[in-house]
Amino acid sequence: VTVARGKNLMKKRNCYCHKPLTVEFFRGMLYKLWASEIKGFSKEKVDSKLWERQKNLDDNKLERTVNEFNNVFTRYDINTCMQKIVFLALGYAETRFELLGEELSGYNSSKSKYKGRGFHQLTGKQDDTGLYNEPGPYEKYAEFVENKKIVEQPDLICTQIHYAIDSAGWFWTNKESGKTVPNWSSSSQKEYIKFRAEHFSKALGKPLNEVSHLVEEDEKYYWLQAKLLNGYPKGQKLETNPIGWNIREKAFKILKNEVFEFDKLCKGDKELEFSIKERAPWMDTVVNEAKVYGGKKQSLIQERVSLYHRKGANYDGVKDAWCSSFACWCLENTTPPFQTPHSAASSSFINHKTVERCEAFFGAIATFSDCDKNGNIESTGHVTFVYGKLPGSKIYAVLGGNQNNMIKVSIYDCSGNVFYSHYSVKRKKHVYKKFRGFFKPKNYVIKSEELLTDSDNYNTVDDANKKIGLGLIKTSTGEKDD
Repeated sequence: VTVARGKNLMKKRNCYCHKPLTVEFFRGMLYKLWASEIKGFSKEKVDSKLWERQKNLDDNKLERTVNEFNNVFTRYDINTCMQKIVFLALGYAETRFELLGEELSGYNSSKSKYKGRGFHQLTGKQDDTGLYNEPGPYEKYAEFVENKKIVEQPDLICTQIHYAIDSAGWFWTNKESGKTVPNWSSSSQKEYIKFRAEHFSKALGKPLNEVSHLVEEDEKYYWLQAKLLNGYPKGQKLETNPIGWNIREKAFKILKNEVFEFDKLCKGDKELEFSIKERAPWMDTVVNEAKVYGGKKQSLIQERVSLYHRKGANYDGVKDAWCSSFACWCLENTTPPFQTPHSAASSSFINHKTVERCEAFFGAIATFSDCDKNGNIESTGHVTFVYGKLPGSKIYAVLGGNQNNMIKVSIYDCSGNVFYSHYSVKRKKHVYKKFRGFFKPKNYVIKSEELLTDSDNYNTVDDANKKIGLGLIKTSTGEKDD
């Protein structure tokens, strides 16, 4: 499904391509899935049944689960309805949304240290005994999320809801360490390999997430995904269905036809819409300031900058950096108002009691520290708001004050790598920057519609500025902010 961008607002459609799932949608989905297996099951029981068999789970609330799935959809490019249908159907067959760790059974994997865990049952590698006691994917995922404890304590994958769901997204999409369709050869001397190469020709070499696109045209590719997840033994063609095929097929049909109503709602060329007012409330204030005062050098809006300093930071200066004063003023002048560090120092956002760390979302507070080219942190820095995503890994379009001495959207690297910012005439040296983290107001609950989707992607920062109504503005990565 192609999603185009309109001038300001975009037409609505009712499917969930490139759009986060709502809590109520998810609740309805669980009800239909469970009611198909449990006679007399009622929708009122959904919240209490979720993950009810999983011991020591850190959070079994529906809202948290929905948020984790939406984060995974965004992080791993599981964007279209069909991608979500397949991902959820296969995960349902593994967990029933009740249990995240494989129970003891006749399968060797269930008796192993690195048994199946998580929404897609991440499983280790077999050792000489036939048990899955080698970490394999567990170790690769631990490296990916930079948490070595996962190898030492594999139950983290089934007792922390974040890892339980995130590991599935990683395994579903990672070409090097996740599950990928083999490049079977049609010229192979082995008949079964030749058959697979020809029968599943469009899927060869693709990670399972990309194969999901093919399911729209032929559901045999769903069969293939289920088969690969549970083993496709040598010599087999199509004579043996995947393990648990009855429930896998049933879950797929329920999600496709009854929940997502794929054929009815998902086909068409209408665009998607997110109103800023439906998302992080302070961004309405930030964008309105940009529309009135954006794109103008500080010398032309000096009176407004003085207001940000006075009301946002109790600071009387006018010539000093004002990114933090602007951020505090916007947060404090939103309905409802939010508490802030109330400081002209951008570094105050990093450890202040009024904010807390979070994932990227529309309106997230992005913080940076100045540093030398080796990454040695200095006391100065920058603070701004996430407005969208730009091409490249961890490259964001951020909207804030004092970005090249004006309010505008700029390009910032949020990977954590050191990047060049500008030459400071005031400090007589080259300034480098390093991302320090995304933050949100303390106890603010990120709504599913605030997560970044394809409608927040921009080809260039000029496109982002134009959406606000600002003209062409000279922009560079990490602009002057002192």
